[in-house]
Amino acid sequence: MTTFIVYCLAGEKETFVLCLGDSITDSEWGNYPTHLNKLFVKRDVAYTAISRGIPGNTSGEYLEFFSKSKMMKKFRPKVIVIMLGTNDVRIDHDRTSTKKFKKNMSEIINIIKAFEKKEKYKIDVYLCTIPPIFTTDLNTFTKESAIRVNEEIVPAIEELSVEHDLELIDLHSVFERNKDLLPGIHPSPGGYYKIGKVIFNRIMRDSRTSILPCSGDTCNIN
Repeated sequence: MTTFIVYCLAGEKETFVLCLGDSITDSEWGNYPTHLNKLFVKRDVAYTAISRGIPGNTSGEYLEFFSKSKMMKKFRPKVIVIMLGTNDVRIDHDRTSTKKFKKNMSEIINIIKAFEKKEKYKIDVYLCTIPPIFTTDLNTFTKESAIRVNEEIVPAIEELSVEHDLELIDLHSVFERNKDLLPGIHPSPGGYYKIGKVIFNRIMRDSRTSILPCSGDTCNIN
C-alpha cells in the first residue's frame, strides 16, 4: 500500500509537490515525503508533499501507472520530483536496458509537459539521480547492478535533464559523501531524512520567495 501523506497549513492556499518514484521514495524502510512535509510545516511553507512512490516499480511499470493516473488533474502540482531507476538494474525479469529506461522516463516527462500545455501553467520538474549501491542486501541486485547505476542509469538521468531542460538533484553524490546513510539498497531512516532535506532545500532555493539563506545539502536544518 502506497502511503498518502498530506499536511496543510490553515488559512493558506496549498501548493502541491508530487513525489514520483519507487521504494527509495516510499517504502517500509521509510519515505522522504514525510520528512519533506515536516520541513514545510517547520518553516511555515504552504507546500504539501504527496507521496506517489510505488515499491518495486521499474520505469516502465511506473509509466504504465502514471499514464492511467488522474493525479495531475486532481492535484494540479506546482512541483514534481521524479526518482526512478533502481529497480531497472535488477537482475531478474524486471531488468531494463538503459535505452528503454530513457524512453520510459521521456514518456513520463512528456505526459507532464502535455498536461502543462493543456492546462496552461508551468510545473517545476526535478529529476533526481538515484543512490549508488554499496551493499547488495537483496538477491535481485548484484555487483553488475551497482556498476549499471554508476555507469548507465545516473548518466542517463543527467542526459534526460539536459534533453528535457529539467532541474537535476544529484542524490547519487549526496550518498557517496554519506555512505553510512545507505546500508543496503534502501537508505537508513536518516538517509530518507537526508533525501527530504536536500529536496526541500532545493525547492526553497529555486522558489521565487527566498525562504532559506543557503542551498544544496549544506543548510543547517535539524
